[in-house]
Amino acid sequence: MRLATADRTLRRVVAVTLAALVARLAFLGSRVAHFDEGRVGYWTLEYARTGEYTYRAVLHGPLLQHVNRHLFDLLGPTDFAMRLFPAVVTGLLPLSVVLFRARLSNRELTALALLLAFEPLLLYYGRFSRSDPLVGAFAFVAFGLVVRAIDAERAGYLVPALGFLGLGLGAKENALLYPVAWLGAGLFLLDHRLLGSDDRLATLRESGRTVARGVRRGLPMAVGGLLLAFVVLFVMYAPRTPGPEPGIGALGSNPAALPALLDAAFVQSGRRLAELWLAPNSQFKLEFSYVVVAGALLKSLLVPAAPVTLLGVGGFLADRYRSAPRDLVQFAGAWALFSLVGYPAVADVPASWLGVHILLPLVIPAAVALAATYEVARSHDALVGRVATVTLVLVAASVAGVAGYTSYVNPDGSHELAQYSQPHGDFSGLRDDPDELLVYGAAFVDGDTTAPRRPPCVAWFETLPLGWYTERANTTVTCAANASELPDQLPPVVVAPAAASDGELGSRTAGWEVSRVNLRQGAEPAIVLVDPDRTD
Repeated sequence: MRLATADRTLRRVVAVTLAALVARLAFLGSRVAHFDEGRVGYWTLEYARTGEYTYRAVLHGPLLQHVNRHLFDLLGPTDFAMRLFPAVVTGLLPLSVVLFRARLSNRELTALALLLAFEPLLLYYGRFSRSDPLVGAFAFVAFGLVVRAIDAERAGYLVPALGFLGLGLGAKENALLYPVAWLGAGLFLLDHRLLGSDDRLATLRESGRTVARGVRRGLPMAVGGLLLAFVVLFVMYAPRTPGPEPGIGALGSNPAALPALLDAAFVQSGRRLAELWLAPNSQFKLEFSYVVVAGALLKSLLVPAAPVTLLGVGGFLADRYRSAPRDLVQFAGAWALFSLVGYPAVADVPASWLGVHILLPLVIPAAVALAATYEVARSHDALVGRVATVTLVLVAASVAGVAGYTSYVNPDGSHELAQYSQPHGDFSGLRDDPDELLVYGAAFVDGDTTAPRRPPCVAWFETLPLGWYTERANTTVTCAANASELPDQLPPVVVAPAAASDGELGSRTAGWEVSRVNLRQGAEPAIVLVDPDRTD
């Protein structure tokens, strides 16, 4: 009977996983590219064009670029292809709940799979071409594998666990924060046991002996896992060149290049990381205060993610004050708490995607609370059962409503999950891959012909994701900072500040199709002008 129940649970988890994949792949290319998506997409195209890759700390880990380079070759450089890898990885994440089968009931496992699949913030950023959902997914699987190694007493699980952690570090450097949060959560568990112990010294000694036994048993496999992670990171961070050296492709014919490649992959990459993100005078460290970033993070957890956040906090507290708190639930709650406190100290911008790193551990106590609520609704016919039923309906309706609105109805609109660098509006004139395009206005044109990006005349960071769309289409781009620089024959597509429609540009484009767009949330609007006689 127990085996049959486990089989039914596994079937449910697989069904939820398939639904999660569908939810992430449906209309995946409908949202216009975010600033960061456009920037990384552009440099991925440049990598594919030149065959050269060197770690750029400002773009974070190289995994997404390496994978997308091949996806672009296979599917073309589209918004769909750009987001496909994170969508598939996060869509498969509900399968990982089977790693916790020794610590969670069948209903709790199903609830956990559902939350990983459809929680609005996890769903929205699972459909996003950035590294945070990848880091979170790989770290969550790594944690699950460690838990499984303990429960099954099979140290072999440590090898893939460290391999997944290496993939997380290849996706983004903040994967380093996960072991730090895990250490804090482990100390939290120890402290809880000491407070509830009559003989704290004996409890401390027993805990030390347990850790020592685990280290002795797992050390050989842990060493193997570290070697695997080292290889993964080397493959990710080593430079590529189209020639015979000094890229990673030279190793086959020139093994003597290995020391230089190791230096480039680890020493030089580490130096770039430290100089850009960790140095006291780094341009990214002082732009936003801890309070601003923490406020934005809390807002994302308490507005679009409110039902799951409240379930997670409630599940953690209810478990903590029961007669026998469960280690997994307490560890996950403490992991979420340490992440909530730590991320504002290291984040460079106040962004909702940081909530991914708090919600992933928090869904464990949330799943416990959700399953308990279901049990109460199922077993009580009186008022308590009705309240539990209404709670379940409200949670399901809230999650479905917010997820549907933010991911499908208005994915690039003005809501809590659309970070301020998310453009919105009708970008069809740009996304239809025009052959020629004019960028007009001093706000969008800087005339820096020495810039390492194309088109060099465009104020690149003020107009992203324009560079992604023009580069992928190989669009011929010209610039005019003012009316005197306008060419005699305008290209069929023009991008300009909205105010330009009242001047000479407006008179010369009379009868053209006009779309108002925002290149940032709340920014001054721009316009995309399209000549219908010269475009399809």
